[in-house]
Parts: sequence; structure tokens; C-alpha cells
Amino acid sequence: MSKYDYLHSLYQELKTLDPDRRNEIMRDVENQFKEAESNELDELFVTNSLGSPTEYSRQFTMSDLELATDPIIEPQDIQPTHYTKETPTNKIVYATPQSSQKLQPSNPPILMLLIAFGTLLFNLIIVLGPFVAVWSVLLSLIVTGFALSITGITVLFYAALSMPIAFASVPLVIMSHPMLLYCFGFLSLGIGGLLSIAMIYSIMFCGIITARYFNWNLRLIRGF
Repeated sequence: MSKYDYLHSLYQELKTLDPDRRNEIMRDVENQFKEAESNELDELFVTNSLGSPTEYSRQFTMSDLELATDPIIEPQDIQPTHYTKETPTNKIVYATPQSSQKLQPSNPPILMLLIAFGTLLFNLIIVLGPFVAVWSVLLSLIVTGFALSITGITVLFYAALSMPIAFASVPLVIMSHPMLLYCFGFLSLGIGGLLSIAMIYSIMFCGIITARYFNWNLRLIRGF
């Protein structure tokens, strides 16, 4: 539970107390949070040491009920108050806490349409050419890597079984020397495997960049 959630819950638990007493308790708890922050302690340290808002408020509500001598005031006669913390820039009301993340307004529909049209033209004229070129190179390289790997595996397989490989596009000098044939197979397999692995990671990286660029375009159109 965060600091302001704890203070809000505690403020609600102390609603049966006198407003001055209620604010006094709230200031004491807030001072404990400030002291913890000055000592570089986490907010959970304070909330765990105090206990839940219900447990912490019970000691004050029970003691005040035992010592109370004034007649009970009907709830409708109590004027609602809010315990606030003044800061240089804003006022935080614990009775009605607001989300720490403010919602940002989106662009008007007409502005969104204009931005979308401009973004589309920019992508078609400037981005589309390099985008297609990069992905074409990546796909061609990964196909080449797979082809080299398959060629290496095929050469090694037929060399191990001593089967005819006249149909393979391997120079005659290599075919006539078994050791060169094995070296050619391992070399083709190694280059093809490394190229395939490198292209797989490159495609993954380009995919991430493409997705982020697409999301950036959407945020630009929406306005947030």
C-alpha cells in the first residue's frame, strides 16, 4: 500500500473522531512518513510498523469513545472536512485521492486525420523505400544462409555414403579429392549456419524497431 493510499484509508477510518483530533493524528502519521523518507526508508517500512489503517485507527477510536463525555452528534450535523497537505505546486486531498498518472487529452479528430495523412505521405515517400530494401536484404541473406547449410549437409551426407554427387554444383577438383569434399561440406555448413543465425537475430531486431516505429506513429496521431 502506497503512502497516500494508506493516508486515505486511515482518514476514512478516523471519520468518527472530532475533526481537529482527526487532523492531528493524520499529521503525526505523515510526519512518520517524512522521517522515513529522510532516512531513506521505504514507505512499506512505515505501513508495516503502523499496521493496517483499521488496526492503527482502532486505538484512537476506542480511547476517544471511552473518554468522550459530550453528547453524540448526529452524522448529518457534522460538517465534512478534508485533511489536506499543502505543497508548493498543488494540494493533495487524502479524502479524495487522485491517480498519480494524469490522463492526457488526445488530438481532435480533424487534427488526427491531418497528422495521419501527413504521416502516411512521409512513410510512403521517405520510409517505404529503405524499409523494403532492408527487409529484402535480410530475407535474401537468410535464404542464402539456409541454402548454404542445406548444401553443406547434402555434400557431407553423400560424401559419407560415397554416393554419386554429379548433380551437385561442386567443382570437379573438389569431387575428385575426398578431403576437399569434406572441407567444402563443413565450410558451407558453417558459413550457412552462422549466416542464418545472424540473420535471425537481425530480423528480430528489425522487427522490434518496426513495431516501435509503428507505435510511435500511432502515438503521434493520437496525441499521447
